[in-house]
Amino acid sequence: MNKAEIKKAIECEIDLILSINGATIDEFQNLEVPAVLVPLNTKRGHYPRAPREKVEYLMKLVKKSGKLGYKRVIADPILEPVNRGFVESLSSFYELRGLDPELPILMGIGNVIELYDADSVGMTALLVGAASELGASFVLTVEASDKTQGNVAEVRKTREMMTISRLRSTVPKDLGLDLLILKEKRKVFDLYDKNVEKVARTIHASAKKEFKLDQKGFFKIFVDKSEIVAVLYAGRDPKIVIRGKTAEEICDEIIERGLISDIEHAAYVGRELQKAEIALRTGRSYLQEKELF
Repeated sequence: MNKAEIKKAIECEIDLILSINGATIDEFQNLEVPAVLVPLNTKRGHYPRAPREKVEYLMKLVKKSGKLGYKRVIADPILEPVNRGFVESLSSFYELRGLDPELPILMGIGNVIELYDADSVGMTALLVGAASELGASFVLTVEASDKTQGNVAEVRKTREMMTISRLRSTVPKDLGLDLLILKEKRKVFDLYDKNVEKVARTIHASAKKEFKLDQKGFFKIFVDKSEIVAVLYAGRDPKIVIRGKTAEEICDEIIERGLISDIEHAAYVGRELQKAEIALRTGRSYLQEKELF
């Protein structure tokens, strides 16, 4: 941010300046608004990569801010993406904390998560855990892409887990809350008694490829933001639109209104509605008749 942008932001009573560097630090005196300091100088193109050099430069900025009357400063050594110096940059946080145990630190984990094509939840758990060990006061993340939608909530829950585990002096396990979304700590299932097959006829299922049009029409199913939408068509004309949060709600409406006459069509619509609900709950894309995973 340049001087004009920061001044305008201060006039608008912002809560935090993100961020001030070696090129802009002299532009302000007696700054009341909390300001994040980063170890670079945009005018000179100076950005030390080596942890010790980076931390030394950042501490110079911290000391300078004190002389300029900055009231509340937060240090951000800058966490780099994986394969762009991630481990080295993480060690900068450790080195900085060793130099000043009381200095407020911000860790921007969004750089790592947005620039990694992997589910955000596991990375968030580890990165926020590292921030907690380092005594960071702030964690910055963004939801800039579809794959990171919900990341703020993931950060919040991880923070709660780390707070509890720290108070208990335990690892973040068996806390009463977790970040397990698609996996489970322990699988629970009803035991199947194969003796049933000795007295009952066993049929090995196979998919039927034949398509038969229901005389009542056909359904086109969508996920629209936070709802499932089922549209009944008669030919090319839409007749009824049903909106709901769950597959069960929409199925109940379809049955109650007698909108399906063929049992195979009912089974098909039920499967698709359940897929749509899973997509809604997991943040996956839903396209009718396409696999979710």
